[in-house]
Parts: sequence; C-alpha cells; structure tokens
Amino acid sequence: MVKTDFLIRLIQEFIQKLINFILKRNTETLEPEPQVFNQGCVLLGVVEDDFLQMSAEETINTFSSQNYALEKIELSAYLSYLKHQNEKAKKMILYVNEHSKDFSIERQYVLEKITG
Repeated sequence: MVKTDFLIRLIQEFIQKLINFILKRNTETLEPEPQVFNQGCVLLGVVEDDFLQMSAEETINTFSSQNYALEKIELSAYLSYLKHQNEKAKKMILYVNEHSKDFSIERQYVLEKITG
C-alpha cells in the first residue's frame, strides 16, 4: 500500500511540475530539459521511443487497465504536448476529462493551448 501511494504521489507531483512548466512557457521553442521527458517515461514504465510512436488510442489502451490509469494518461498527454504531439495530447486530455470525477483548471488551460 505504501509503495503504491508513493508511486501515485510521484506521478501527481510530476504532473504538477509539467503543468507549471507549460503554464510558464511563452514560446513553442522553449523545451524542457531532455531528462524531464525521460523521467516521465520512467514513471510510466515505457521506453521513450516506443512512447513517441504510440497513438493516443494505443496509449489510452495501454494504461486504462492499470492502477492510476487516469493519472498515467494525463501524464502521457502532457509529455506528448511537450513533444509537440498536440493531437495525441488533445485526445488523451479529452479522455481524462470524460472519465475523471475531478475538474482541473490546469487541464482545461492546456487543452485551450492545444486547440488554439
């Protein structure tokens, strides 16, 4: 129980740091440090290159049956957005919005940035 609580807390903190970076980002050219994307993939348990090749549907299907599915899908959306995979990120954020019981202003803001 403690191990899973720790993992979900790590994922939630990482999501918050990504959101803060996205909110402060002024231009499309500002990129996070490469290790940020790497750390996100480690938390998700995926290989970076494999993650980048996955479609939104594949990503959702991969994580939807796992513990903390919505958190992992949301993290995947932000990582995709940082790699300029906007359509993939949009689909995953819409999925999280549809299935989550929680409303997130930050998630809505990122969705607005993606859709223009």
